[in-house]
Amino acid sequence: AVGASGGGVEFDAGDKGYLEVAANNAFKIPQGAITLRFEQDSDSGKRTLFSRDSSGYDNGGHLTAYIENERLVIRMQSTNADYTITTGKIIDDDTWYQMTFTWGPDGMKAYIDGELVGSNAYTGGIGGNNEPWVFGASQVNSGDGVANNLSDYFDGKMDDIAIYNQQLTADHVDIL
Repeated sequence: AVGASGGGVEFDAGDKGYLEVAANNAFKIPQGAITLRFEQDSDSGKRTLFSRDSSGYDNGGHLTAYIENERLVIRMQSTNADYTITTGKIIDDDTWYQMTFTWGPDGMKAYIDGELVGSNAYTGGIGGNNEPWVFGASQVNSGDGVANNLSDYFDGKMDDIAIYNQQLTADHVDIL
């Protein structure tokens, strides 16, 4: 067992491993949050934490989070535009982090270890998204409804992944 609490998964970018959760109407949520713990082994290139995306804008709600050059980047799409949070250089190799991303009426907010590290006023959600969840790889070039043409594989470990159907406040994030 790997992970911060012993029940996680380990990814090796060279093996192109990833975890896929099938699309489900329960994940079509206009407001919500995703939280996970991660430790990256290598910061070379772009390393994707999670992706619920495909090529183009489709019905909106595409979502991808990745690490590049020690920065956390989270991109959410409407039906015709990208909305992004990009942090400063805050992610080191071989260190466990707890990341939470919330979206909804209070905009987009990213937290690392309970601290707000970035925000965007965009209030859209993932309600129109018909894609599967992919952890450990990007599906931004995938076809609709499938996880193919994956790229930017994660190199490290993930644990304690949770998805909520409501936007979490800073007080909620602080106790995760």
